[in-house]
Amino acid sequence: MNSFRPKIFVFMPLFFSLICLSVSAGPAAADFSGTVSGLWVNPAPDGAWPAFTGVGTNAFRWGDASGYAAPASSLWFSGYSLAGVPEDTAAALGELTYYNGTIANGTGASRISLMLNISISDPGYAAFTPEFSLELVNVPNNGSEWENADYVYFPSVLSNQTFTLNGTRYRLEILGFSQDYGRTLVKQFHVLEDEQTSAVLYGRITRNSVYYLPYFAAGDGWWSGVALRNINNWRQAPVTTYIYRSDGALLDREYTDLPARGQTSFVAGSGMDAIGWIKVVSGQPLAGLSFFGNNSGYSYMADIPFASDLSASLVVPHVAQNAEWDTYVMVCNPNDDDTTVSLVLVDTGGQVAAAREYWLAANGSGIYALDDLLNGGYGSGSLEISANQGVAAFALYTDYEKTETGYNYAGIAAVDPDK
Repeated sequence: MNSFRPKIFVFMPLFFSLICLSVSAGPAAADFSGTVSGLWVNPAPDGAWPAFTGVGTNAFRWGDASGYAAPASSLWFSGYSLAGVPEDTAAALGELTYYNGTIANGTGASRISLMLNISISDPGYAAFTPEFSLELVNVPNNGSEWENADYVYFPSVLSNQTFTLNGTRYRLEILGFSQDYGRTLVKQFHVLEDEQTSAVLYGRITRNSVYYLPYFAAGDGWWSGVALRNINNWRQAPVTTYIYRSDGALLDREYTDLPARGQTSFVAGSGMDAIGWIKVVSGQPLAGLSFFGNNSGYSYMADIPFASDLSASLVVPHVAQNAEWDTYVMVCNPNDDDTTVSLVLVDTGGQVAAAREYWLAANGSGIYALDDLLNGGYGSGSLEISANQGVAAFALYTDYEKTETGYNYAGIAAVDPDK
């Protein structure tokens, strides 16, 4: 477990980052009807001579199969209709068919995105186009039948795609693939060489709102506070707060019911001695803030921005490491798979000044010092954070340890450059 606790806290909080979502009275649990279709977009090459066809259609083919008897590899997606699908219920969105062809080395694809076109017609109208990345693993044909089986998988099965219907905000979750009518959901499926198989893509529409706090500290005088307010003026909000250790272990869950317009504040993980991160799941949108501090010696407290969306690409707009300033970056990985996080320091002229990759456990978190990224040197600019699945992050910026009068501290949100 990463036990590092940065000694960089200001005497009083500098700012609080609130996530506020306005909602209306909100109907009873909804049943959804509509249609689903899909297109394949944004393929990534797997080699120097990629051969793609069907980009922007529902049938994507990749690889050069001209030297073989069988066709190239391909993916088809056929969307389904939704007919009275209840809220919070797994629903079949469409069928994905995968043909594993024999292709020349260097001509394949390593990744493709499925862009769904979802049109809800009842109990109101809404249309949105969520996009999900699929990894394509093209296995060399030098083993047994199953060892040669290619496969496709979601790097992360959950989505934070949201849409508004009749004044209520909903969230679409992609649950995974099934080949047994939804009884078993998996993140990947395999196809034998020169064979074809299909699986159904399942999703769920829920009203739950999820928020991520990339840093949590407790023990040795450290504490982490959470304050939440139910924004809905008419509906109670069931709220669960999950506390994860940095290695991904779930330490605790705390339940509360917030009445309409109700508020609560509490110290998360009281009595623990741990470093990690926090996830808040609510049946209604919340306004909230988190703050952490130390009550031993000098009293320091600082805030942490709430993150309501995960992203595989984030930017911290300002960082610096020099004789006066330190920067620390906190990243959490709220997924069931490990990930590799890439940190790239881009200087003020737009040039890469330093880069490093870090491994991050499933449902884990990490603390990364800019000083480490720079190998003890100096640098400033912005920081690019990337991963192969959605993460949340923020940066701590301080002069606390560098000057005798250094009491400056700020939390800097990591933002999605595409939003």
